[in-house]
Amino acid sequence: MQRLAGLALLVLCAAPAAAMAQQRQQQAQQPNYQPNYNAIQSQQANQQAILQDKLRTNQLLEEQRQRNAAAIRQPQSGNPAASQALDLSNQAQQQRFDARQRDVVDQYRAASSTAPVVLPQPVRQSTPKKPPPSALDQLHPTPPQQQPTQSPPQH
Repeated sequence: MQRLAGLALLVLCAAPAAAMAQQRQQQAQQPNYQPNYNAIQSQQANQQAILQDKLRTNQLLEEQRQRNAAAIRQPQSGNPAASQALDLSNQAQQQRFDARQRDVVDQYRAASSTAPVVLPQPVRQSTPKKPPPSALDQLHPTPPQQQPTQSPPQH
């Protein structure tokens, strides 16, 4: 009976120990990564610069369109039908401009809300450094090992 109890105790203790050993082995196989924060910040700064550039470009195009519309409107100032058509056109162009600006901002938000596409760099394990030579080694350095010389092949 004592043997059976001892065997049962051994089985109960061996299962968790085996699970822990397997978990340690899996952890040892997985590389340890840490995020590359400089790359993430660089990517975010790049996205912000692209956003500002698109917004600025759209704004300049809108200002040019408004100048062109004012130049076209001037000769048509006495014609009410032409003025009404120009107003409708101007309103449609303004709505397109607003939609373009919202689209650029929405694209930026979508890109910045997702996780960055920066791949993490593996954490480098420090390699053991060679200890400095002792005083004895400095007084009597060991000669470098000589490589055996190969004789030329004989025919």
